[in-house]
Amino acid sequence: MLAGRNARRTELAQIARENGYAPPGPKYQSQHDYRGRDSDYPIDYLQLLLDPQRTALLVIDMQDIFIQPGAPMCAEGGHAIVPTINKLVTTFRSTGQPVIWTAWCHRRDGSNAGPNSIFWPSVAPLPPDSDLARIHSELDFRPEDILIEKPSYSAFWATDLEAILKTLDVDSLVLTGIATDVCVGQTLIDAFHRDYTCVVVADGTATPTPYQEQTLWHHENYLGRVMTAEEVVSELLTLKGSQASLDRPS
Repeated sequence: MLAGRNARRTELAQIARENGYAPPGPKYQSQHDYRGRDSDYPIDYLQLLLDPQRTALLVIDMQDIFIQPGAPMCAEGGHAIVPTINKLVTTFRSTGQPVIWTAWCHRRDGSNAGPNSIFWPSVAPLPPDSDLARIHSELDFRPEDILIEKPSYSAFWATDLEAILKTLDVDSLVLTGIATDVCVGQTLIDAFHRDYTCVVVADGTATPTPYQEQTLWHHENYLGRVMTAEEVVSELLTLKGSQASLDRPS
């Protein structure tokens, strides 16, 4: 499996080169490491391209509890990323790639919230049918979409996300949503340890904390690429079109 995946990465890199596509460079890491010293180990982003045939969009916890003004965990900038996420949803749907939504919520009796729910005393348990648990109404969420209810930070923990990704033959993930340094970040960490190729969308994430930029720095240097939504769309459409032209009989 690993040999096949590495071969696919090499194939995508070759497709990119032959079609003049250069992946966008890092936003928080260039020629220096975190101490300001020159870095001798630049990341080869051609080996981390999104596979246009095996990429899913994860929209993490875009719920009213994190977006609605006055909600107890409202993230500044949460509402502003709604149009960006909708654009990505439209692109993924148009190219036949999976769109997966997550919602942070619990059983009404709180039996799956766990003892660490003490960290959210004013909001947990959050029943899935409550007003604050709803996916925000301005998002292009459809009843037939895949929705994963998760009781904690990571979308992999105590859910069937990994089974879904394996069934859909996905090995690349584009992560959006709230919060960049909590639920998005914990999902990214779990995805990294499961060997998914990951991208965090800089203008498609937000957090209630003041650590958006610091978190994106950490994500980019240790766990995945950080790209804008426009860059994600460009990479997927460019590689998908190039792949189609290569597969087309002469």
